[in-house]
Amino acid sequence: MMTMLNSLVFFYGSQIYTEGISLFFVVATLYFLKSEKPTHWLLAGACVGLTFASRYPIVLQAAVLAVVESYARKNWRMLARAIVGAVPVVAIVVLIVFLKTETFQTALPKDTIFTIFLSPYYLQNSIVAWGWIFLLVPLTFVLRGIYADRYNWVFIAWFVLSMVFWSANPTNMQVRFTIQFTPAVSFLALLPVESIIKSHEPILGFLKRQLVFIPKTYALRGT
Repeated sequence: MMTMLNSLVFFYGSQIYTEGISLFFVVATLYFLKSEKPTHWLLAGACVGLTFASRYPIVLQAAVLAVVESYARKNWRMLARAIVGAVPVVAIVVLIVFLKTETFQTALPKDTIFTIFLSPYYLQNSIVAWGWIFLLVPLTFVLRGIYADRYNWVFIAWFVLSMVFWSANPTNMQVRFTIQFTPAVSFLALLPVESIIKSHEPILGFLKRQLVFIPKTYALRGT
């Protein structure tokens, strides 16, 4: 719901861009991966391939969802089935483009320039992209309990990979590139709120117990 109400998602999803289509296929990939049905893992792979067809760089986000979810669930058959579903779709897309144009080019030269010196562009424009709720995301990364739940791993990887990938390309930075991982931002922003509510503790007490940079203390038991 937060993703659909995001102003950038609404705006660019209604324009003649591929952002809205690729966002749909990334979310569909996640939906099928979270299923327990093996046939759905094949559909997840097909969605990975369709993500490549709609906007090729976003296939990295869809692929990392498959890898991390398989690792989190210790189920490599899931990844194998996703690959089986993705390869034919990608092959068909490449073949169609090649037959029509007699060549296949995935990126402009400027889009292939990456650096290890990450740009702060997307952090500086984070409020523009996701609103004030983004301020809760850093809190998510310093709470111990967040990493204990394997369900969260895929969203963490989704956000981190996307932020690093786009920040490493200094020649092509646009706020519209953020909408494909807006669902991850929305999910991560709500995790601290959910954790505090479920803990039934005062906020300060919860933070003291959960913050990763505060060492745990153990009370000595009397003999």
